[in-house]
Amino acid sequence: MEQNRHNDKKMNEVMSELIDQLNFKEKIYDSKIKSAWEELMGPVISKYTYKVFINKKALFIKISSTALKQELFNQREEIMEKVNQHLGESFIERVVVR
Repeated sequence: MEQNRHNDKKMNEVMSELIDQLNFKEKIYDSKIKSAWEELMGPVISKYTYKVFINKKALFIKISSTALKQELFNQREEIMEKVNQHLGESFIERVVVR
């Protein structure tokens, strides 16, 4: 029985490393953020967001309202904290608003 626990732990570690190496984590997190965007940011921001995606640990947010762009630009740290909290780890390193 102890042997199985040891093998399970190793298998979990191997899977985690494989996910990181194949860049699946970024793809999984990208999908999680997109599906929870309105919940995370609210209906108004969601309405004016026409694209949100992750690239190299940066969260890109494309907004159609100039005024809202400036507001979100000033809230980048808070957005990063909120998104990382949703993901369960500090994955996003910066937020880019365009």
